Amino acid sequence: MPYLLTFRRGQKLYDRSAGTVPGDPDARSRRRGLLLAACLFGSIALSYPAAAQDGDSQATAGRADAITTQRDDKARHLEPETQLKGERILDKVLENRLVKAISAAQPGWDIVLGHLVTGSGIAAGPEYLRRDLADDRIISSTWASVSTRKFWLVNTELNMPKLAGNWLFADFSATHRDYPDIGYFGPGPHSPDLETNWALEDSWLTGVMGVRPLRHAELGVIGRYLAENVGPGHAADEPTTQQAFTPESTPGLLGGSDFVQAGSFVQFDYRDNPGEAHRGGMYWLDFSDYSDLKSGRYSFDRVDAEVQQFIPLLNGTHVIALHGRTSFTEAHSGDAVPFYLQPTLGGPDTLRGFDAFRFYDNNAVILNGEYRWQLYEGMNAALFMDAGKVFPRWQQISLRDLEKSYGFGLRFLNGAGQAIVRLDVGFSREGFELWFKFGDIFGSGSRNFSNFY
Repeated sequence: MPYLLTFRRGQKLYDRSAGTVPGDPDARSRRRGLLLAACLFGSIALSYPAAAQDGDSQATAGRADAITTQRDDKARHLEPETQLKGERILDKVLENRLVKAISAAQPGWDIVLGHLVTGSGIAAGPEYLRRDLADDRIISSTWASVSTRKFWLVNTELNMPKLAGNWLFADFSATHRDYPDIGYFGPGPHSPDLETNWALEDSWLTGVMGVRPLRHAELGVIGRYLAENVGPGHAADEPTTQQAFTPESTPGLLGGSDFVQAGSFVQFDYRDNPGEAHRGGMYWLDFSDYSDLKSGRYSFDRVDAEVQQFIPLLNGTHVIALHGRTSFTEAHSGDAVPFYLQPTLGGPDTLRGFDAFRFYDNNAVILNGEYRWQLYEGMNAALFMDAGKVFPRWQQISLRDLEKSYGFGLRFLNGAGQAIVRLDVGFSREGFELWFKFGDIFGSGSRNFSNFY
Protein backbone atom coordinates (compact mmCIF):
# COMPACT_ATOMS: atom_id res chain seq x y z
CA MET A 1 0.00 0.00 0.00
CA PRO A 2 1.54 3.42 -0.99
CA TYR A 3 2.26 6.01 1.62
CA LEU A 4 -0.62 8.55 1.85
CA LEU A 5 1.37 11.32 3.43
CA THR A 6 4.71 12.71 2.33
CA PHE A 7 6.84 15.54 3.58
CA ARG A 8 9.39 17.57 1.69
CA ARG A 9 11.92 19.81 3.34
CA GLY A 10 10.85 23.47 3.16
CA GLN A 11 7.23 22.70 2.25
CA LYS A 12 4.01 22.25 4.14
CA LEU A 13 2.25 18.94 4.51
CA TYR A 14 -0.10 18.23 1.56
CA ASP A 15 -2.05 15.31 0.14
CA ARG A 16 -0.94 14.16 -3.31
CA SER A 17 -3.62 11.58 -3.77
CA ALA A 18 -6.40 14.09 -3.05
CA GLY A 19 -4.86 16.67 -5.36
CA THR A 20 -4.71 19.41 -2.67
CA VAL A 21 -2.23 22.17 -2.72
CA PRO A 22 -1.28 24.76 -0.15
CA GLY A 23 -3.87 27.42 0.24
CA ASP A 24 -6.87 25.19 -0.69
CA PRO A 25 -9.85 26.33 1.51
CA ASP A 26 -11.25 22.72 1.88
CA ALA A 27 -7.86 21.22 2.72
CA ARG A 28 -8.32 21.36 6.48
CA SER A 29 -11.59 19.40 6.40
CA ARG A 30 -10.21 16.83 4.00
CA ARG A 31 -7.10 16.36 6.11
CA ARG A 32 -9.29 15.72 9.16
CA GLY A 33 -11.25 13.05 7.28
CA LEU A 34 -8.10 11.35 6.07
CA LEU A 35 -6.59 11.43 9.58
CA LEU A 36 -9.72 9.87 11.07
CA ALA A 37 -9.73 7.13 8.39
CA ALA A 38 -6.05 6.36 9.04
CA CYS A 39 -6.65 6.10 12.80
CA LEU A 40 -9.62 3.82 12.26
CA PHE A 41 -7.65 1.58 9.88
CA GLY A 42 -4.72 1.37 12.31
CA SER A 43 -6.90 0.44 15.24
CA ILE A 44 -8.49 -2.37 13.22
CA ALA A 45 -5.08 -3.62 12.09
CA LEU A 46 -3.71 -3.58 15.65
CA SER A 47 -6.72 -5.32 17.11
CA TYR A 48 -6.63 -8.26 14.68
CA PRO A 49 -3.39 -9.85 15.91
CA ALA A 50 -4.53 -9.51 19.50
CA ALA A 51 -7.77 -11.25 18.69
CA ALA A 52 -5.88 -13.99 16.83
CA GLN A 53 -3.51 -14.40 19.78
CA ASP A 54 -6.45 -14.73 22.16
CA GLY A 55 -7.90 -17.39 19.89
CA ASP A 56 -4.60 -19.31 19.81
CA SER A 57 -4.31 -19.08 23.60
CA GLN A 58 -7.78 -20.46 23.99
CA ALA A 59 -7.01 -23.32 21.56
CA THR A 60 -3.75 -24.11 23.38
CA ALA A 61 -5.50 -24.08 26.74
CA GLY A 62 -8.13 -26.42 25.32
CA ARG A 63 -5.52 -28.89 24.13
CA ALA A 64 -3.70 -28.75 27.49
CA ASP A 65 -6.96 -29.44 29.31
CA ALA A 66 -7.62 -32.41 27.03
CA ILE A 67 -4.14 -33.84 27.66
CA THR A 68 -4.53 -33.38 31.42
CA THR A 69 -7.90 -35.11 31.32
CA GLN A 70 -6.47 -38.04 29.37
CA ARG A 71 -3.52 -38.33 31.79
CA ASP A 72 -5.79 -38.30 34.83
CA ASP A 73 -8.07 -40.90 33.25
CA LYS A 74 -5.07 -43.16 32.49
CA ALA A 75 -3.76 -42.75 36.03
CA ARG A 76 -7.12 -43.88 37.43
CA HIS A 77 -6.95 -47.07 35.36
CA LEU A 78 -3.25 -47.97 35.86
CA GLU A 79 -2.48 -51.60 36.66
CA PRO A 80 0.76 -52.90 38.19
CA GLU A 81 3.24 -54.45 35.74
CA THR A 82 2.84 -58.21 35.64
CA GLN A 83 6.04 -60.16 36.37
CA LEU A 84 6.73 -63.56 34.93
CA LYS A 85 6.77 -66.39 37.46
CA GLY A 86 10.51 -66.89 36.98
CA GLU A 87 11.15 -63.22 37.74
CA ARG A 88 9.09 -63.37 40.93
CA ILE A 89 10.97 -66.45 42.15
CA LEU A 90 14.35 -64.91 41.33
CA ASP A 91 13.45 -61.65 43.10
CA LYS A 92 12.49 -63.56 46.24
CA VAL A 93 15.78 -65.50 46.18
CA LEU A 94 17.93 -62.38 45.64
CA GLU A 95 16.06 -60.47 48.35
CA ASN A 96 16.61 -63.23 50.89
CA ARG A 97 18.71 -61.90 53.78
CA LEU A 98 20.98 -64.94 53.82
CA VAL A 99 21.63 -64.70 50.06
CA LYS A 100 22.44 -61.00 50.40
CA ALA A 101 24.87 -61.71 53.21
CA ILE A 102 26.61 -64.46 51.27
CA SER A 103 26.84 -62.63 47.94
CA ALA A 104 28.33 -59.41 49.36
CA ALA A 105 31.55 -59.33 51.39
CA GLN A 106 30.28 -57.70 54.56
CA PRO A 107 32.66 -56.47 57.30
CA GLY A 108 32.62 -58.61 60.42
CA TRP A 109 31.35 -62.19 60.48
CA ASP A 110 30.09 -63.55 57.19
CA ILE A 111 29.59 -66.80 55.24
CA VAL A 112 31.69 -67.99 52.31
CA LEU A 113 30.57 -70.53 49.73
CA GLY A 114 32.76 -72.82 47.68
CA HIS A 115 36.47 -71.97 47.29
CA LEU A 116 37.38 -75.68 47.16
CA VAL A 117 38.53 -77.98 44.38
CA THR A 118 36.01 -79.20 41.81
CA GLY A 119 34.38 -82.44 42.98
CA SER A 120 34.47 -81.57 46.66
CA GLY A 121 30.69 -81.25 46.97
CA ILE A 122 28.77 -78.33 48.48
CA ALA A 123 31.11 -76.26 50.62
CA ALA A 124 30.61 -73.37 53.03
CA GLY A 125 32.19 -71.84 56.10
CA PRO A 126 32.63 -68.75 58.28
CA GLU A 127 34.64 -65.64 57.44
CA TYR A 128 35.81 -62.72 59.55
CA LEU A 129 36.54 -59.60 57.49
CA ARG A 130 37.99 -56.22 58.52
CA ARG A 131 38.37 -53.28 56.15
CA ASP A 132 39.16 -50.54 58.67
CA LEU A 133 42.69 -51.42 59.80
CA ALA A 134 45.44 -48.77 59.66
CA ASP A 135 43.03 -46.02 58.63
CA ASP A 136 41.39 -48.22 55.96
CA ARG A 137 44.71 -49.07 54.30
CA ILE A 138 44.71 -52.77 55.29
CA ILE A 139 42.06 -55.43 54.66
CA SER A 140 42.18 -58.51 56.85
CA SER A 141 40.30 -61.72 56.07
CA THR A 142 40.28 -65.13 57.75
CA TRP A 143 37.95 -67.86 56.55
CA ALA A 144 37.43 -71.61 56.38
CA SER A 145 35.42 -73.79 54.01
CA VAL A 146 34.32 -77.40 54.61
CA SER A 147 32.47 -79.58 52.11
CA THR A 148 29.98 -82.39 52.32
CA ARG A 149 32.72 -84.80 51.16
CA LYS A 150 35.16 -83.81 53.94
CA PHE A 151 37.33 -81.51 51.83
CA TRP A 152 38.45 -78.44 53.74
CA LEU A 153 40.58 -75.31 53.49
CA VAL A 154 41.66 -72.57 55.90
CA ASN A 155 43.00 -69.23 54.71
CA THR A 156 44.12 -65.97 56.27
CA GLU A 157 45.37 -62.91 54.40
CA LEU A 158 46.31 -59.25 54.67
CA ASN A 159 45.74 -57.04 51.63
CA MET A 160 47.17 -53.56 51.23
CA PRO A 161 45.72 -52.47 47.88
CA LYS A 162 46.40 -48.72 48.02
CA LEU A 163 49.84 -47.92 49.35
CA ALA A 164 51.68 -44.68 48.55
CA GLY A 165 48.65 -43.01 47.07
CA ASN A 166 47.50 -46.11 45.13
CA TRP A 167 50.90 -46.49 43.43
CA LEU A 168 51.93 -49.62 45.39
CA PHE A 169 50.18 -52.75 46.65
CA ALA A 170 51.08 -55.78 48.76
CA ASP A 171 49.30 -59.02 49.70
CA PHE A 172 50.31 -61.70 52.21
CA SER A 173 48.48 -64.98 52.83
CA ALA A 174 48.73 -68.39 54.50
CA THR A 175 46.69 -71.37 53.27
CA HIS A 176 46.23 -74.99 54.32
CA ARG A 177 44.22 -77.47 52.21
CA ASP A 178 43.17 -81.10 52.67
CA TYR A 179 41.64 -82.79 49.59
CA PRO A 180 41.08 -86.55 50.10
CA ASP A 181 39.98 -87.37 46.53
CA ILE A 182 41.20 -85.75 43.26
CA GLY A 183 40.69 -87.37 39.87
CA TYR A 184 43.54 -88.52 37.64
CA PHE A 185 43.19 -90.20 34.22
CA GLY A 186 46.83 -90.50 33.29
CA PRO A 187 49.38 -88.32 31.48
CA GLY A 188 49.04 -86.78 28.04
CA PRO A 189 46.30 -85.90 25.55
CA HIS A 190 45.39 -89.54 24.81
CA SER A 191 44.83 -90.79 28.34
CA PRO A 192 41.99 -93.36 28.65
CA ASP A 193 38.63 -92.43 30.14
CA LEU A 194 39.40 -94.40 33.30
CA GLU A 195 39.47 -92.34 36.49
CA THR A 196 41.74 -93.00 39.45
CA ASN A 197 42.07 -90.86 42.55
CA TRP A 198 44.79 -89.40 44.74
CA ALA A 199 44.90 -87.25 47.89
CA LEU A 200 46.55 -83.87 48.44
CA GLU A 201 47.41 -82.04 51.63
CA ASP A 202 49.50 -78.89 51.39
CA SER A 203 50.36 -75.54 52.96
CA TRP A 204 51.31 -72.26 51.27
CA LEU A 205 52.87 -69.03 52.46
CA THR A 206 52.54 -66.32 49.78
CA GLY A 207 53.72 -62.73 49.42
CA VAL A 208 52.96 -60.43 46.48
CA MET A 209 54.23 -56.88 46.02
CA GLY A 210 53.95 -54.52 43.08
CA VAL A 211 53.49 -51.11 41.54
CA ARG A 212 50.81 -49.49 39.34
CA PRO A 213 52.67 -47.40 36.74
CA LEU A 214 49.44 -46.77 34.78
CA ARG A 215 45.77 -46.59 35.64
CA HIS A 216 44.92 -50.19 34.67
CA ALA A 217 48.39 -51.75 34.80
CA GLU A 218 50.22 -53.68 37.52
CA LEU A 219 53.79 -54.95 37.70
CA GLY A 220 54.90 -57.12 40.57
CA VAL A 221 56.78 -60.03 42.10
CA ILE A 222 55.61 -63.14 43.93
CA GLY A 223 57.32 -65.32 46.51
CA ARG A 224 55.71 -68.51 47.78
CA TYR A 225 56.66 -71.45 49.95
CA LEU A 226 54.80 -74.69 49.12
CA ALA A 227 54.79 -77.83 51.26
CA GLU A 228 53.13 -80.53 49.12
CA ASN A 229 52.10 -83.98 50.37
CA VAL A 230 50.40 -86.56 48.12
CA GLY A 231 49.07 -90.03 48.76
CA PRO A 232 46.39 -92.56 47.74
CA GLY A 233 42.86 -91.25 47.34
CA HIS A 234 40.00 -92.24 49.63
CA ALA A 235 37.31 -93.00 47.03
CA ALA A 236 36.27 -96.62 47.55
CA ASP A 237 34.69 -97.07 44.10
CA GLU A 238 37.86 -96.14 42.13
CA PRO A 239 41.42 -97.44 42.04
CA THR A 240 44.05 -95.18 43.51
CA THR A 241 46.46 -93.39 41.22
CA GLN A 242 49.36 -95.14 42.95
CA GLN A 243 47.86 -98.54 42.02
CA ALA A 244 47.23 -97.68 38.36
CA PHE A 245 50.38 -95.76 37.37
CA THR A 246 54.12 -95.79 37.94
CA PRO A 247 56.53 -93.04 39.05
CA GLU A 248 58.11 -93.13 35.58
CA SER A 249 54.86 -92.17 33.83
CA THR A 250 53.60 -89.95 36.66
CA PRO A 251 56.49 -88.02 38.31
CA GLY A 252 56.00 -87.29 42.00
CA LEU A 253 53.54 -90.15 42.45
CA LEU A 254 55.19 -91.65 45.55
CA GLY A 255 55.34 -88.49 47.62
CA GLY A 256 55.36 -84.73 47.68
CA SER A 257 58.10 -82.20 48.20
CA ASP A 258 58.72 -78.64 49.38
CA PHE A 259 59.15 -75.81 46.88
CA VAL A 260 60.05 -72.15 46.73
CA GLN A 261 58.35 -70.22 43.96
CA ALA A 262 59.92 -66.94 42.84
CA GLY A 263 58.37 -65.03 39.98
CA SER A 264 57.22 -61.81 38.38
CA PHE A 265 54.07 -60.73 36.56
CA VAL A 266 52.42 -57.97 34.54
CA GLN A 267 48.70 -57.35 34.20
CA PHE A 268 46.53 -54.86 32.30
CA ASP A 269 42.88 -54.96 33.38
CA TYR A 270 40.20 -52.55 32.14
CA ARG A 271 37.09 -54.70 32.54
CA ASP A 272 34.02 -52.76 33.62
CA ASN A 273 32.93 -55.46 36.10
CA PRO A 274 35.40 -58.33 36.67
CA GLY A 275 32.70 -60.55 38.21
CA GLU A 276 30.53 -60.50 35.04
CA ALA A 277 32.13 -58.09 32.57
CA HIS A 278 30.23 -56.48 29.69
CA ARG A 279 33.10 -54.61 28.03
CA GLY A 280 36.84 -54.21 28.28
CA GLY A 281 39.60 -56.78 28.66
CA MET A 282 42.26 -58.32 30.89
CA TYR A 283 45.75 -59.38 29.79
CA TRP A 284 48.11 -61.34 32.06
CA LEU A 285 51.65 -62.72 31.85
CA ASP A 286 53.71 -64.29 34.63
CA PHE A 287 56.94 -66.25 34.95
CA SER A 288 57.93 -68.37 37.96
CA ASP A 289 60.79 -70.64 38.97
CA TYR A 290 59.95 -73.57 41.26
CA SER A 291 62.91 -74.93 43.21
CA ASP A 292 62.55 -78.36 44.83
CA LEU A 293 63.99 -78.04 48.34
CA LYS A 294 63.34 -81.58 49.56
CA SER A 295 64.01 -84.23 46.93
CA GLY A 296 65.95 -82.13 44.41
CA ARG A 297 64.24 -83.91 41.48
CA TYR A 298 61.28 -81.70 40.58
CA SER A 299 62.55 -78.17 39.90
CA PHE A 300 61.05 -76.41 36.88
CA ASP A 301 60.08 -73.08 35.29
CA ARG A 302 56.55 -72.07 34.38
CA VAL A 303 55.04 -69.33 32.16
CA ASP A 304 51.33 -68.46 32.09
CA ALA A 305 49.67 -66.07 29.62
CA GLU A 306 45.97 -65.16 29.65
CA VAL A 307 43.65 -62.95 27.58
CA GLN A 308 40.04 -61.97 28.30
CA GLN A 309 37.99 -59.76 25.98
CA PHE A 310 34.35 -58.67 26.26
CA ILE A 311 32.35 -57.17 23.39
CA PRO A 312 28.99 -55.55 24.26
CA LEU A 313 25.99 -55.77 21.92
CA LEU A 314 22.51 -54.17 22.06
CA ASN A 315 23.37 -51.62 24.76
CA GLY A 316 25.26 -54.17 26.81
CA THR A 317 22.33 -56.57 27.31
CA HIS A 318 24.14 -59.11 25.10
CA VAL A 319 27.87 -59.81 25.41
CA ILE A 320 30.43 -61.86 23.51
CA ALA A 321 32.99 -63.12 26.06
CA LEU A 322 36.31 -64.47 24.76
CA HIS A 323 39.04 -66.13 26.83
CA GLY A 324 42.35 -67.81 26.15
CA ARG A 325 45.07 -69.15 28.42
CA THR A 326 48.24 -71.11 27.91
CA SER A 327 50.61 -72.65 30.46
CA PHE A 328 54.15 -73.73 29.62
CA THR A 329 56.55 -75.63 31.88
CA GLU A 330 60.12 -76.79 31.40
CA ALA A 331 61.95 -78.96 33.91
CA HIS A 332 65.45 -78.11 34.97
CA SER A 333 68.19 -80.34 33.61
CA GLY A 334 67.68 -83.92 34.79
CA ASP A 335 64.43 -83.08 36.64
CA ALA A 336 60.71 -83.57 35.91
CA VAL A 337 57.55 -81.57 36.53
CA PRO A 338 55.57 -83.34 39.29
CA PHE A 339 52.07 -84.34 38.22
CA TYR A 340 50.44 -82.46 41.14
CA LEU A 341 51.87 -79.15 39.81
CA GLN A 342 51.15 -79.81 36.13
CA PRO A 343 48.54 -77.83 34.14
CA THR A 344 45.21 -79.64 33.77
CA LEU A 345 42.14 -79.35 31.53
CA GLY A 346 38.57 -80.54 32.05
CA GLY A 347 35.79 -79.41 34.34
CA PRO A 348 33.65 -76.30 34.90
CA ASP A 349 36.42 -73.76 34.22
CA THR A 350 38.07 -75.18 31.09
CA LEU A 351 36.55 -78.00 28.99
CA ARG A 352 33.03 -78.17 30.39
CA GLY A 353 32.00 -81.28 28.46
CA PHE A 354 34.70 -83.43 30.15
CA ASP A 355 35.31 -84.70 33.67
CA ALA A 356 37.23 -82.47 36.06
CA PHE A 357 41.02 -82.85 35.60
CA ARG A 358 40.45 -85.08 32.58
CA PHE A 359 43.83 -84.19 30.98
CA TYR A 360 47.24 -83.68 32.65
CA ASP A 361 50.56 -82.79 31.03
CA ASN A 362 53.47 -80.35 31.18
CA ASN A 363 51.76 -77.79 28.92
CA ALA A 364 48.20 -76.73 28.11
CA VAL A 365 46.20 -74.31 25.99
CA ILE A 366 42.51 -73.47 26.46
CA LEU A 367 40.12 -71.25 24.46
CA ASN A 368 36.61 -70.33 25.63
CA GLY A 369 33.87 -68.35 23.92
CA GLU A 370 30.49 -67.38 25.37
CA TYR A 371 27.46 -65.52 24.04
CA ARG A 372 25.64 -64.07 27.07
CA TRP A 373 22.33 -62.26 27.31
CA GLN A 374 20.03 -61.03 30.04
CA LEU A 375 16.95 -63.11 30.83
CA TYR A 376 15.77 -61.20 33.88
CA GLU A 377 17.25 -58.65 36.24
CA GLY A 378 19.76 -60.79 38.14
CA MET A 379 19.87 -63.71 35.70
CA ASN A 380 21.87 -64.18 32.49
CA ALA A 381 21.91 -67.04 30.00
CA ALA A 382 24.89 -68.21 27.97
CA LEU A 383 25.80 -70.39 25.02
CA PHE A 384 29.43 -71.52 25.06
CA MET A 385 32.13 -73.44 23.24
CA ASP A 386 35.47 -74.61 24.66
CA ALA A 387 38.54 -75.94 22.87
CA GLY A 388 41.91 -76.96 24.26
CA LYS A 389 44.57 -79.62 24.70
CA VAL A 390 47.58 -80.67 26.75
CA PHE A 391 50.98 -81.59 25.32
CA PRO A 392 54.37 -82.72 26.72
CA ARG A 393 56.75 -80.07 25.30
CA TRP A 394 56.01 -76.36 24.97
CA GLN A 395 57.52 -76.29 21.48
CA GLN A 396 54.59 -78.45 20.34
CA ILE A 397 51.98 -75.73 20.83
CA SER A 398 49.45 -75.52 17.99
CA LEU A 399 45.70 -75.28 17.45
CA ARG A 400 45.46 -78.69 15.80
CA ASP A 401 43.73 -81.70 17.37
CA LEU A 402 41.95 -79.65 20.04
CA GLU A 403 39.44 -81.30 22.35
CA LYS A 404 36.09 -79.48 22.06
CA SER A 405 33.00 -79.04 24.19
CA TYR A 406 29.92 -76.89 23.89
CA GLY A 407 26.74 -76.20 25.83
CA PHE A 408 24.57 -73.68 27.63
CA GLY A 409 24.21 -72.24 31.10
CA LEU A 410 22.69 -69.75 33.53
CA ARG A 411 24.41 -67.12 35.69
CA PHE A 412 22.81 -65.71 38.84
CA LEU A 413 24.04 -62.22 39.76
CA ASN A 414 24.17 -60.30 43.02
CA GLY A 415 23.23 -56.64 43.46
CA ALA A 416 26.61 -55.52 42.12
CA GLY A 417 26.03 -57.43 38.88
CA GLN A 418 28.64 -60.11 39.67
CA ALA A 419 28.05 -63.80 39.06
CA ILE A 420 27.66 -65.61 42.38
CA VAL A 421 26.35 -68.93 41.03
CA ARG A 422 26.48 -70.48 37.57
CA LEU A 423 24.90 -73.62 36.17
CA ASP A 424 26.46 -75.09 33.01
CA VAL A 425 25.64 -78.13 30.89
CA GLY A 426 28.56 -79.18 28.66
CA PHE A 427 28.71 -81.78 25.87
CA SER A 428 31.74 -83.53 24.37
CA ARG A 429 32.76 -86.76 22.63
CA GLU A 430 32.71 -88.45 26.06
CA GLY A 431 29.14 -87.47 26.93
CA PHE A 432 27.84 -84.55 28.95
CA GLU A 433 28.53 -82.94 32.31
CA LEU A 434 26.36 -80.81 34.61
CA TRP A 435 28.23 -78.20 36.67
CA PHE A 436 27.05 -76.13 39.63
CA LYS A 437 29.75 -73.60 40.46
CA PHE A 438 30.24 -70.42 42.49
CA GLY A 439 31.72 -67.38 40.73
CA ASP A 440 32.49 -66.39 37.16
CA ILE A 441 34.15 -68.90 34.85
CA PHE A 442 37.06 -66.57 34.00
CA GLY A 443 37.68 -65.47 37.59
CA SER A 444 36.57 -62.19 39.13
CA GLY A 445 39.74 -61.17 40.87
CA SER A 446 42.98 -59.73 39.60
CA ARG A 447 46.42 -61.36 39.65
CA ASN A 448 45.33 -64.75 38.26
CA PHE A 449 48.17 -66.93 39.55
CA SER A 450 47.89 -70.62 38.85
CA ASN A 451 46.69 -72.14 42.09
CA PHE A 452 46.78 -75.82 41.02
CA TYR A 453 43.37 -77.13 42.11
